[in-house]
Amino acid sequence: MNNKFLDTLSWKGDATIATMTTTGGDWSSTYRPEKMFDGDIRTFWFSREKQASIKIIFKKPILFHGFQITARHELVTGRDGVRYQNVCAYLDGSQSICTHPTQNRTNNEIVTAKTPFFIEGTELLHKILTL
Repeated sequence: MNNKFLDTLSWKGDATIATMTTTGGDWSSTYRPEKMFDGDIRTFWFSREKQASIKIIFKKPILFHGFQITARHELVTGRDGVRYQNVCAYLDGSQSICTHPTQNRTNNEIVTAKTPFFIEGTELLHKILTL
């Protein structure tokens, strides 16, 4: 059977499945985008800009149903978890889902946003807006 969709359930940075680009720069070489997917909760991507995004282009169409982000392992000084509010995913240019707009997050909390149904597409864009 020829399946036009990816067979994996979650994407964690595998370049054979998709390519990733970011906007907003890197705070330093310690906080590079690939750190988002290295499996180490103590590492992460940190952008220079207040508005940043992650664009993922899948090599085959996907059925998108949501995303998960692990909140940073340390306290975010003066922010009390607001940086995980209103993180939105756009599939092929249309807004699909956002994280809760007002809920604060705790250290190491898994932040989940799910659509009520699956959406087909190939280009996924996460917009990250911080105050």
